[in-house]
Amino acid sequence: MGRPLYSGSNQLIPMDLNSGNAGLWYDKLCDNWDNKFENIVGRRSPEGGKIEWIQKIPINYFKEDSFKDFIIRQFQLIQNCNGECMHFKLTSDFVTGLGREHPVENGFAWHHTLGSPYLPGSSVKGMVRAWASQWTDDETKDTDQIDRIFGKQDKVGTVIFMDALPISKVSLKADIMTPHYSPYYQSSLEDIGKNPPADWYSPTPIPFLVVAKGATFQFGIVPRNQGCEQCKMDCQTAKKWLTEALQWIGAGAKTAVGYGRFEPDLESENHLKLKIEKEKQLKEEEQKTQQALQGKSEIAKELIEQSINNKWEKDKDLFLKDEVVIHWFDKLESNPQPDAIGVFSKFITLHLKDQLKLYNNDKKSKIKPRQLNIIDRFLKLQCFIKK
Repeated sequence: MGRPLYSGSNQLIPMDLNSGNAGLWYDKLCDNWDNKFENIVGRRSPEGGKIEWIQKIPINYFKEDSFKDFIIRQFQLIQNCNGECMHFKLTSDFVTGLGREHPVENGFAWHHTLGSPYLPGSSVKGMVRAWASQWTDDETKDTDQIDRIFGKQDKVGTVIFMDALPISKVSLKADIMTPHYSPYYQSSLEDIGKNPPADWYSPTPIPFLVVAKGATFQFGIVPRNQGCEQCKMDCQTAKKWLTEALQWIGAGAKTAVGYGRFEPDLESENHLKLKIEKEKQLKEEEQKTQQALQGKSEIAKELIEQSINNKWEKDKDLFLKDEVVIHWFDKLESNPQPDAIGVFSKFITLHLKDQLKLYNNDKKSKIKPRQLNIIDRFLKLQCFIKK
């Protein structure tokens, strides 16, 4: 038994589903074939080859580095396009791409580049349209609105549906379906009368791969024309339908027997928004730092970087510690660069403004000795620069 590769290459490619695209491994590199590559056989039993291969997929498959940037970029893209980005958590197992060809008879939809389970945007659109067309109240149903949002054969819709992808660890597992009337289903129209759907057939166990409940997926919809107010309103309508469809009819395959049900996950959605906002603030702070460092002396650059990293502007007690303020007095007195002294002076005047006012009004006796010493050294630095 081996993988369907050129002779000798099996020894060069290790079987490691954790280091690569799991979808590529699952679809193309099955190693449970017999020697003629005609049937999948098991190592423990000849009939168990399919279930053994499915169980080789990692139980908890998720590559955080690959997903983190993609999920954030998709979220930002949707927001920048005036769309709606939503998170939904699975309340039941989920299967996608069941009708795709695969040696185990039932396929699975893997994202081509990320190697993760996903629901194509076309499938999301079809599910939402089915809900709007077949499940909404006939009295309130607006067929013109449905055609406008989803489009017709000769016209595109006003709303674009994005691929739905998991945002966190995905647990994959093997499930089993047992059709009882296999000969009936496999009969041609001419022979269907010879194999009626009767109860004397033996059930046929067929394994397939599913995403276990509990995973959170990111869904997105955007207006096709960002400047169109009607398109934005249609996005809100599509968002409502999407939420209802995921809760009531489900997404993916086997929804008639309870698979693919979702519920809104506002906690995850808010967490991602805060994370993106925090990263945005850090990026802005980094840009400000780079702008502040342009054209500065080396000692001024060091001073600015320390002040930003240690938040001297907000933390008065930290700045006035001896290892900070006295250290920088010694350093600036030995190398009095005007730009560095200017930066340092800003923090002295900020945190000792009341003491400086007393000093200027000849009320030095009301200033603590240590603070008075700091002010004296500060004023000497100013005088030195003026020279």
